Amino acid sequence: MNFTATIDDDLRTGLGTVIHATSEGESAFHAAAAAVRGEVPRLLLLDRARRYGRAASALRALAREQGIALRAERTTDRPARLPGDAAARDDAVIVMECERIEDAALVAYRDALELALPGQVQAVIQREFDGLIASLGSLRELRERLVVRTRV
Repeated sequence: MNFTATIDDDLRTGLGTVIHATSEGESAFHAAAAAVRGEVPRLLLLDRARRYGRAASALRALAREQGIALRAERTTDRPARLPGDAAARDDAVIVMECERIEDAALVAYRDALELALPGQVQAVIQREFDGLIASLGSLRELRERLVVRTRV
């Protein structure tokens, strides 16, 4: 078994997957922030989009340092759109869709952490994963507050 080839494949796959998930998260959270009506949801979603943006930049830089050439994550210059007509939905539904996007990013990071990655790459992916885990409940709490507010 060629361990170098396995590590190179894992490195390319792991970084490519998390960069894609993180870039999509950034774009989707920006779209969600533009679609929500409330100021509190908008600020939280913008903060999350910025976090995803910083993580994507750090991961792309890491890929370059490792000599990994990754193809572009997006096929258009347009930002990702949330499924359906976001303008016709309430803020709670938009936030719930963001939770799904964040869940997908968590899975991508978790899967990457299971690969044979060099220590520096593993450390960066672990740091970003830990950051996602630490903020995991904030979207759920926001959605629950929004649902309660719409029922009142």
